[in-house]
Amino acid sequence: MEIRLAEEKDFPQLIEIENNIWTNKNSPSLHHYKTTEEYKKAIEGKAVAVAVEKEEVLGYVYFYQFIPIAAHRFNLFFGIGVKPSAQSQGVGTKLIDWLKRQAKVHEKRKLSLRVLTTNPEAISFYKRNGFVEEGRFKDEFFIDGHFVDDVQFAFFL
Repeated sequence: MEIRLAEEKDFPQLIEIENNIWTNKNSPSLHHYKTTEEYKKAIEGKAVAVAVEKEEVLGYVYFYQFIPIAAHRFNLFFGIGVKPSAQSQGVGTKLIDWLKRQAKVHEKRKLSLRVLTTNPEAISFYKRNGFVEEGRFKDEFFIDGHFVDDVQFAFFL
C-alpha cells in the first residue's frame, strides 16, 4: 500500500468514499458530492493524502491548520475516511502513522480531530492509535431526536 498526496485523478474515488461512509452516527451533517467541482470546493485549503493499492483508493486523510494564525501553526486538524470494503484492515492506522510522520517533519506539535459519541468504533480506533480525549462539547448536536456530544481528541507529537 502506498500513501501519497491525492491527485485529481483520485477525486472520483474519493467522492465515492465520501458519499458512502458518512451517516447520522458519525457526522452531524450528511453531504453528497455530485461533481468533482463540489469536492474541490469542500477540500479547499486542506491537504489530502490517499492510501492506494493497485490504483484503488482505499482511504484518505485530510489535514489543515484549523485556526489560520501564526500562533496556531504547530497544530493540525484532520479527518479520515476508509472505504467500507477496506475497513478493519489497517488502512486507517497506516494513514494516521503517515500523518504523524509528516507532522513531525514539518515541526508540528499536535494533531486534533473531533468525533461524535455515537461513533464508539472511531473513539476506540483513535485511542488505540495514541489519541487522548482533550475536551467534550456536551449536547453539541441534535441528531435523530437526540442530543449528541462531540469529543475532541489529540495526539501530542
